[in-house]
Amino acid sequence: MSEALMTVTLTCPHCGIGFAPRSRVQVTCGASRCQERRKYEAERARPEIVAANRLRCSRWYAAKRGDEAVRNPWLLSAPAYAPFLSGGGMELRIEPYPKWPIELRNTRALHAMLTGLTGLDHDQVPPFSAVPWRCRSGWGVYVRDEEAAQRLARRTHEAVLFDQPVQVTTSLLFRLRAPPAPRRGHQLVGVDAITPICIRNDSSETTYTKPVAGNFISSLGRHLAPRLGINVSTDDLRCEIVESDTHPETVHLGGKYGNVRGWTGRVVLDVNAPARWLLECAALIGLGGRTAFGFGRVATHGVEK
Repeated sequence: MSEALMTVTLTCPHCGIGFAPRSRVQVTCGASRCQERRKYEAERARPEIVAANRLRCSRWYAAKRGDEAVRNPWLLSAPAYAPFLSGGGMELRIEPYPKWPIELRNTRALHAMLTGLTGLDHDQVPPFSAVPWRCRSGWGVYVRDEEAAQRLARRTHEAVLFDQPVQVTTSLLFRLRAPPAPRRGHQLVGVDAITPICIRNDSSETTYTKPVAGNFISSLGRHLAPRLGINVSTDDLRCEIVESDTHPETVHLGGKYGNVRGWTGRVVLDVNAPARWLLECAALIGLGGRTAFGFGRVATHGVEK
């Protein structure tokens, strides 16, 4: 080993102790505890290894505890997921710019334009989300389908907006990094509604104008998780409202969509790890219904107990 390497002093990322590396690949102090921690973090970053470990633990748990075991959802871990969400986001540059701003009340025209550009069928899982963006048009779009996102990004497209022909130029595709897995157990998270959150019951007859814990669980497990391509049972999600400072809000979209009702404001939730992870994803691609119209934009942040 060179003398220059021997004179270098590094800090162990796990215990904070300074050490002189004995080789160019050494990054820890060499203690067995720090080496094991580095190996654990490397395995944790690979979803296939996380899934295999969980399956192995589940088999052991079933064999050792049997039917008498009581499953505690509060101790569940977040779903194993790839480093990035499927698809991606892009900025929308519209020329000529319309006579009036594209605001939430008239995103019906923006939704129609994006439907034509993506060419994706509408179903129970929204194929894209309209996202407020810091640009002249004020909007970007997240497309969850990988091929459709690649086909749409970094190109100029002919489209129609407000019954007028326009050219839509999209930016490079922005990959959305999946949120890191949070710790297990109870944790407080604040949710700020930037645009109204619209959550209906299963029969779509009632729209809730204030946050309800059961609605959060249903929206995360039955609607958001399928958008991410994963299956999360609502029985695995835990969510309790600790604080709430919200108010109802109605936006008139017109046409067949009529009035869209929801709520805005701030709510503090006590959630488990799977619910926290899904809420962090919601901050990227939207929460609740009408996300393809720009509704359900939220910001999340940890709350000290």
